[in-house]
Order: sequence, then structure tokens, then C-alpha cells
Amino acid sequence: MSGNQDGTNGTPIGKGIMLLESLTRQIPGFIPAYMMIAKAKLAVGNHVDAASAISQVLSFDPKN
Repeated sequence: MSGNQDGTNGTPIGKGIMLLESLTRQIPGFIPAYMMIAKAKLAVGNHVDAASAISQVLSFDPKN
């Protein structure tokens, strides 16, 4: 999930994704950040990384 291999480097959404990924490395259980990553990845068409972010959320909160 790390990095922006989807061509968003330097764009506002790419910077947001990088910030959120940094945040999740510092606070691994911060579910809202993973949800925002998933939404951003979907917005740029990166469905695989979006699904990975959602999988992380489910691993933290399986009943969600």
C-alpha cells in the first residue's frame, strides 16, 4: 500500500495519500485514515490498493 505508483506523485491527492500512509505507519490502528486512503485510491483508479486498505480496516475491526 505504500508509495504512489499510480501516477499521483506531486498532485494534491498524491500528497494526501502519502500523508495518510505516513500517519498509518505512526498510528497503525487509526481506521479513519485507512478509509480515506481507500477512497483516495479508488478516486485515482487504484482498486488493488483501495482493497488492501479496506482489508486492513477489517483486520482491525472484523465486525465492521
